[in-house]
Amino acid sequence: MYAGGNSVKEIFTELFSSKSNAVLDLLDRFHFEVDSVIKTVDISSLSLIDKSLLNEIQKYENDINVQIRFGSALSDIQCCIRDANFRQHVICVEYKSYQKLLVKSTQLPHAGSLEREYNNLDEIVTTFREFILDLTPYFHQLELIDRNCTVKEPRNPSFKDDYRKILIDDRIWLHVEVTSEGLANNLHLIGQSEFWQNKLQDGLINWDHDRDIIENISQIFDIEVFPQCERSQNTDIGNETDSQVCSICLCVELPDVQGVPQPLCSNISCGAYFHRTCLHMWLVTSARNRPQTFGVASGSCPSCLQAISCNEKEI
Repeated sequence: MYAGGNSVKEIFTELFSSKSNAVLDLLDRFHFEVDSVIKTVDISSLSLIDKSLLNEIQKYENDINVQIRFGSALSDIQCCIRDANFRQHVICVEYKSYQKLLVKSTQLPHAGSLEREYNNLDEIVTTFREFILDLTPYFHQLELIDRNCTVKEPRNPSFKDDYRKILIDDRIWLHVEVTSEGLANNLHLIGQSEFWQNKLQDGLINWDHDRDIIENISQIFDIEVFPQCERSQNTDIGNETDSQVCSICLCVELPDVQGVPQPLCSNISCGAYFHRTCLHMWLVTSARNRPQTFGVASGSCPSCLQAISCNEKEI
C-alpha cells in the first residue's frame, strides 16, 4: 500500500477490531500517516498567471472550435483551433509575463509574420484563425497527395511540412512543394530516368492551375493509381520501415541530416540509396584535390562504381 504502507493497514485493522475503542485517536494517527506522504502543490507559481488571462481561458470554455489548456507548467498553454473541415491545429504558447505571450511551436507552415509577441490569447486566436482560414487550399492539396500517393519524405508528414516526395516508380521520386495558396512549386525528379524526365518537362508546359496538384501529376505521368511502396524486408518485427537504408552510413535517419536516403545513382540496375549529405561527403573525400563545380561533387557510385554526381544541397 501507499501512504504509510503497513502503518495505514495496521490502523484500519485495529479500527475494525475489538482492541481499541479510541476512534478519534486512530483517525488522528491515520491523518498523520497520510499527511506525511502527500506532497502539497506549490502555488507560488500561480503568481505567474494574471487574472485577465484566466478570464480569457474561461471565456473559451463553451467554444467548440477553440480549446485552451495548460501544459506541464502554468506558463505553457496549448491552444487548439478547429477549422471548418474539423482539422485540429495546435498552437503552443508560452506565457512570459503580463501581456507578453510567445508562440513556441505549431504544426503549421512557417510564417515569419506570426513570430512576435502577443498581448493576450484573444489576439493569438484571432490571428491564427485567419491564418488557418487562408491556408484552406494548402491543407486540401496536401491531404490529396497524402491520401493518394506513397509519401517517401517527410517520414511523418504534417501540415508543417510544405513539401512531399512521392513515389513514381521503384527508383524515381517526385519532389513537389505546395505554396500557402495551394499551388505547386519546384517540381523535380529524384533519381535518374530520361523517360520520366521527358514526361515531366513536356507536362509542365500544359499544367492546369485550375485542377488539383494530384490531377496534374496523374496526367503528366499517365498514372491512374499511384504505386505503393513495398515494405522493407530487412527490418525487425515491430520496427518496420518503408525507407531504404543509406549504403554509406547504413542508417535511415541521422541526427544532423534532414531527410531519408534517396535513389541518387543513375544506373537503373543499382539498388543503392544514399543520404545526399553522405554521398556528397564520400565523393568529396574520394576526389582528393579535384575541385567541385558549383557545389557539385563527382566520382564513382560507392555501390556500382558508375559515374555519379551529387549537389551538396537539394535544388
